[in-house]
Amino acid sequence: DDIEKQNLLKPNFIVLTCNTAHYFFDELQAMTDIPILHMPREAANELIRQNTSGKVAILGTEGSMKAGIYEKEVKKLGFDVVIPDHQLQAKINHLIYHDIKESDFLNKELYYAILEEAIERFDCEKVILGCTELSLMQEYAPENNYPVIDAQSILADRTIERALQNRETIFYN
Repeated sequence: DDIEKQNLLKPNFIVLTCNTAHYFFDELQAMTDIPILHMPREAANELIRQNTSGKVAILGTEGSMKAGIYEKEVKKLGFDVVIPDHQLQAKINHLIYHDIKESDFLNKELYYAILEEAIERFDCEKVILGCTELSLMQEYAPENNYPVIDAQSILADRTIERALQNRETIFYN
């Protein structure tokens, strides 16, 4: 329904802001000629922009992890991917579902512990935040020194870049 409405509006591009919805990306893109920005792909491409060479941890909801939405995109670019084990995923789930969604509590201590574990225990060079609640934590606690790629922030950057390119094309043509 949303894609049909967008087709009527004829925007220059569509931004899909839900991480898990990217599981249906190919199906959604097939329903329109309007390009849809792919958040996991943009986050994966950021690894190259930042000259990443080591292992990459991907953090997100259990559903996103099981669907492999980010893993597929990162592996396509030749990176070694680390998916949280049960112990780390339990901490991520607690932060997302209990602390943030249920309690409106932005638990910096747990967020930092998760990042540290992904970096130290799994020996990762970068961590991709593949969940909007984790992006919220990064925005709330940006002073950390962890090598994070915030997929939502990257998507916002690519959206602005694309919008500005479209504006220049319209303005100068």
